Amino acid sequence: MKSTGRTTLLLSFWIVAFLAAAGASAFLFWRIMASNERASAVEAQIDGVTADMARKREEAKLAKTIEPSKLALTAAVLPEDGIVKFVSAFDTIKLYTSATAELQNIMPAAVIDDHYETIGAQLKFNGTWKQMFHAISYVEALPFAGHIADLTVQAVQEEKKGTVWNGTLTYRAVKFRDIQQ
Repeated sequence: MKSTGRTTLLLSFWIVAFLAAAGASAFLFWRIMASNERASAVEAQIDGVTADMARKREEAKLAKTIEPSKLALTAAVLPEDGIVKFVSAFDTIKLYTSATAELQNIMPAAVIDDHYETIGAQLKFNGTWKQMFHAISYVEALPFAGHIADLTVQAVQEEKKGTVWNGTLTYRAVKFRDIQQ
């Protein structure tokens, strides 16, 4: 019987040691798992910050690349008070071409979005084919972000002058909106 008591005591000791080792292992496993979860969260944050930094670097690089084009386009857009500049550009056609050019109508602004609108002008030309060509080329080369919307040219026969051409065109230019409107 002496050996049974000793065996029970030894078995109890080993059971307690096993349970203590299992508890310590479970506790260490739980701590390692929690540390890994925190490390994964930190790694995800670092990846997010790294991606944001890379995106911002690419945006800065793109902004630097398009800045000259943006400045050129912004310079071509009429300012809010640029209507006088717009109208006076058409008055100079007579100076650079021999065609008779007459500003028929200024069309009201058409809103594009919150920042831009278009303004139009209708012009009437009269002259030889070469004069008409120069006048239309001059309008195409105006330093505005715009386009020729409608163009009509027709030949008119006159007795002493030869063939005279009449033409009309509509030109639309982009301008900044007056925000106070």
